[in-house]
Formats: sequence, structure tokens, C-alpha cells
Amino acid sequence: MSNEFVQILLGIAIVAVGAAGAYAITAIASYYKSKREQLLNELQENSIIKYNKAAKEALDTVDMIIFNVVSELEDTVKKEIIQTSSDGKLTDDEKEKLKDIAIKTINTEIGEPVKEFAKHLVGNLDNYISTVIENCVTSLKTENKKETDESQPTVTITKI
Repeated sequence: MSNEFVQILLGIAIVAVGAAGAYAITAIASYYKSKREQLLNELQENSIIKYNKAAKEALDTVDMIIFNVVSELEDTVKKEIIQTSSDGKLTDDEKEKLKDIAIKTINTEIGEPVKEFAKHLVGNLDNYISTVIENCVTSLKTENKKETDESQPTVTITKI
């Protein structure tokens, strides 16, 4: 074998090793890029799940506070106002005052982190609170009406 032939074979071998090395490096880089994207997707999905869970918990907390405040006002302040009124009913002005008291109390009881998170979810938190207050009042009226109807004795008259 001549020296030239060995140099050609050595050159081919070097090129082959270089190509194989480049292919291996590309394959490894591609694998790690794919793994990185997969992990980032999983992390993003977990973040979305955690965000959605936190969002639900924040709104559930706000709803619970609203319901508790409205129930408490129904049991105390509203009953006192009704007892002092001549016709046993609230005026529109008294209803507005009760609602204002409820909104102020609710805003005081909701913690700042929950309040800020809820604002991102619903936009105008005061409008959300106002809407839920109205729903609670309607729900409580319905419950009270059912309880009143159920407590009334029913008399059945049968003709003979």
C-alpha cells in the first residue's frame, strides 16, 4: 500500500468520523430539544391547572363570604329595619343602604390576595359582588318563602 492510499483512507475515515460525530451531536441536541419542549408543555399544563384551581378557589371564597354577609344582614339589620317600619317592608332606599353595607363588609372581609386574583378573573369585582348579593337575596327569599309555606298548617276539608 502506498502512502497516498493510506492518506486517502485516513482522510475518508476522518470525514466519516466527523460526519458520524455531527450526526450524533444533532441527534442528541434534537432529543434534548424535544424533551425540553415536552417538559415545558407539561409545566405549562400544570400551571394552567393550578391557575384554574386557584381561580375557582378564589371565586368560591368570595361567594362564600358574600353569602355569609348577606345571611347575617338578613338575620340582623334587615329584621331590625322591618320591625321599626310601619308597613313591615323595606323601602328602595333602605334596600340600597343594606346593599352598600353588604358591599363594604364584603370588601373588608375579602383578603387582598384573593381580591386581586378575583379582579383578574371577573374584571369589575364590585359588579360581581353586587350581582352575587342580588342572587343571594333572591335565594334567601325563596328559601324563606318555602319555610313559611311548609310551617303553615294545611287543612283539608272533605265533604261528606
